[in-house]
Amino acid sequence: MASKPRLSLLRAKTLQHIAFLTGLPSSGTKQRLADYLAVELQRPRLSRHGSRIVSVDMGIRNLAYCVLDTPGLDSPKDKIYVQEWKRLDVLRRMISRSPSSSENNSTGSAALDEQRDTPKADFSPSVMAAAAVDITRDLLSHQPTTILIERQRFRSGGGSAIQEWTVRVNMLESMLWACLETTRRSRSIDANQSFPASYEVSPARVAAFWTAGQDDLLRPSPGLLRGEESGMPEPQKRVRGVKKSGKSDKIAVVRSWLAGEGGVALDFSADAQMKADAFMSTSRLKKRGKIDSNDADGDGTPEHVRPSLSKRDDLADCMLQGVAWYRWEQNCREIAAILLAT
Repeated sequence: MASKPRLSLLRAKTLQHIAFLTGLPSSGTKQRLADYLAVELQRPRLSRHGSRIVSVDMGIRNLAYCVLDTPGLDSPKDKIYVQEWKRLDVLRRMISRSPSSSENNSTGSAALDEQRDTPKADFSPSVMAAAAVDITRDLLSHQPTTILIERQRFRSGGGSAIQEWTVRVNMLESMLWACLETTRRSRSIDANQSFPASYEVSPARVAAFWTAGQDDLLRPSPGLLRGEESGMPEPQKRVRGVKKSGKSDKIAVVRSWLAGEGGVALDFSADAQMKADAFMSTSRLKKRGKIDSNDADGDGTPEHVRPSLSKRDDLADCMLQGVAWYRWEQNCREIAAILLAT
């Protein structure tokens, strides 16, 4: 266990910054936070010998995920290998399974758009459950050691009302967790068959981390455990339009990585490199009516068509989440080592 007495001597602001650097909650009293960090800093979340992370950005029209092979925490290598980076149109899958879809099997994209505008029949629990099972199989087919699922909010903007679309995404999220837990228990019968560790991740925590500033602010500073505040980023002020600017900020972070900047080194498989090239392109998406439906991702977008800004946002979110998890674990190990040495 990390040095609890050493943590208790630090200021509350320093403890909160340690929580920020490691992706942990920072609320509560100073003593409760110190006790919590003393335990969590010693709880491994990735293997020291390298991990395969499947990072999922939740959605129904656009569920995005990436498969990342991370080097060992003690390895001199620092490049993260992107094995897969794609989107799934879950809504299309549900429409194809809907009882009403059999009447429109011969229809084209115009009819599909019309069905999108009348989605009530497509969101029954039975149809969503079948889609959730398919997605779970897709994720597990990559043989991950770690699965990260974006934690969905229940309300937008702090309002009292819960939007219908939010309920649908939350339902799919719950079904994914149920599918993973059921599969884990069924596999536990065979003691020699391991199952990936699964975690829910706060998207707000991921966004706050990567948009806090330069890369040196996202690592423990030499004077952090002495209570020095020079390496701590200033808290961001809330402004109007923060959600929109947040999207562009996150996209900009990923673009900097793809350009070889920003302190995160990436390497790509051939398929993921095509997606990275499309991500860096400034061309706009063609109108839906002119898009061929025979695409690899199953979202109506052929590989040669560059993704739109909204689709870049989905792809950026799953990438940021996966890399954040690796960086947080690096910071955990570094801070824990310093605490144990003092």
